[in-house]
Amino acid sequence: MASVAQVDITDRLSEIGHEAALVGEPGLRRMMYRTRRATDAVRFTAGDDTKRLACKATVSDIGSALVVATLLVHRQYNRLLQ
Repeated sequence: MASVAQVDITDRLSEIGHEAALVGEPGLRRMMYRTRRATDAVRFTAGDDTKRLACKATVSDIGSALVVATLLVHRQYNRLLQ
């Protein structure tokens, strides 16, 4: 199985909403857009605890932003035990 850092889950994400808002003072306002995406098609195990997870967002003509987080797995879920 590939490590967490080697798995691309982009195609498993579903879009759950768009938001647009004006921020700033009149005359200096800017438009802020946000798209939220989520998935329940990814499962982490106890072996993934403390591994690093990266999220990269790219916007045409603007560039990319990268956020890195540490996974904290509190317990392992096993569907067979249900």
